[in-house]
Amino acid sequence: MGRVGRWKAALRDFREFTADTDADETQVSAQRTEKFVREVTERIFPEAWVFKTGTQQHPDFLVSTREVEAKIREFARGPRGGQKRVTKGLLLSWEGGQSANQGFRFLRLEVKSTTGATFVLNDTFPNPDPADDEVYVMFAGDDRNVYVTTSATMATLELDAPPSIAERYSESKRAVSEFGARLEGIWKDTPVGTAPRPTYSVDVSYARNEADLGVLVGLFARAGLSD
Repeated sequence: MGRVGRWKAALRDFREFTADTDADETQVSAQRTEKFVREVTERIFPEAWVFKTGTQQHPDFLVSTREVEAKIREFARGPRGGQKRVTKGLLLSWEGGQSANQGFRFLRLEVKSTTGATFVLNDTFPNPDPADDEVYVMFAGDDRNVYVTTSATMATLELDAPPSIAERYSESKRAVSEFGARLEGIWKDTPVGTAPRPTYSVDVSYARNEADLGVLVGLFARAGLSD
């Protein structure tokens, strides 16, 4: 078994789902699960650089190698970076230049947890486009299971009737954009600012559609992490 397979197996070994007998202890906390995912990633891939994005930013982590980290820090000090602090925006700016020439792409890693039957996604729905695929590690307390999948994989879920998840995603983005423009028009020329922020959630069944190992291997490889 390669490293990506061992990484997935190690994630699924999570055993810290707490008992249902004490309501105060049933929380599968985001802090605990994110820490676990980070520790597993750094153990299986000792050369990995696991960058934590800011609070309320998506995804939770951008992952690559220590070699890339050194290049990013050099870029930050240079005239094109123009800043000393390494941020998500800086990483994506650097990635933009690399992807055009070398096909490089940070591994996007999002961690979600629930004690019940629903994952709260807030305002970011998992992108169904394989070109923008992101890895999702989903801790389902009700199932006592960890699902390792990707945004594009989950979106292949067959619905009872059309349109598809991908088509609904595009329609949803248009609706949010139009709503945002309407809000901006309503409050134009006032001190009031607005931002449309939909709240998405999916039930656990959406996460049970797990990604093939080859899909995960490909996403890790683009970030410089070989199997």
